[in-house]
Amino acid sequence: MFPRTVLLAHGLIALLAVAALSGCSNELRIDNSSGAPQQVATQERLVAKANSPVADVPIPIGFDISEGDSNAQVTGQMRYVCHTYKGRKAKDRVASFYCEQLVTNNKWRQDGVRKNNGVWRLHFTKGIERCDIAISENMWGTTRIEIEIYPVTGAPAATGGS
Repeated sequence: MFPRTVLLAHGLIALLAVAALSGCSNELRIDNSSGAPQQVATQERLVAKANSPVADVPIPIGFDISEGDSNAQVTGQMRYVCHTYKGRKAKDRVASFYCEQLVTNNKWRQDGVRKNNGVWRLHFTKGIERCDIAISENMWGTTRIEIEIYPVTGAPAATGGS
């Protein structure tokens, strides 16, 4: 006969294997106080859409442009962009998406990140341009992304609330 601890260990290994094979999006962590394993929910990273209206500022899958609230103007090598996108992803995940995507994949320099009254405000620069992003959520759970790009020497475009 197998000792009881060996049977429990084999059962735990089998349970972990089934969870891994089923695509479980939870992590197993050990509770420091009791030593018992516990499930901790993990969040998948957001993925950029294949095509974004602004080449070096990706949009996460699940967000659509709000045409009536968006405009862009390119004059020579200067651009003024004021885009609004709406979707249903958590604000914190959207903020993480932009901090990673703009700096790592699109060579923007992060100048500041803050969360005030539930609104994330992210600030980036690249060359002569500044990119300001505000991420908020309305009372119905819709997440709103407001993106402004403008020359550093110019004034930002007006967006009503940023």
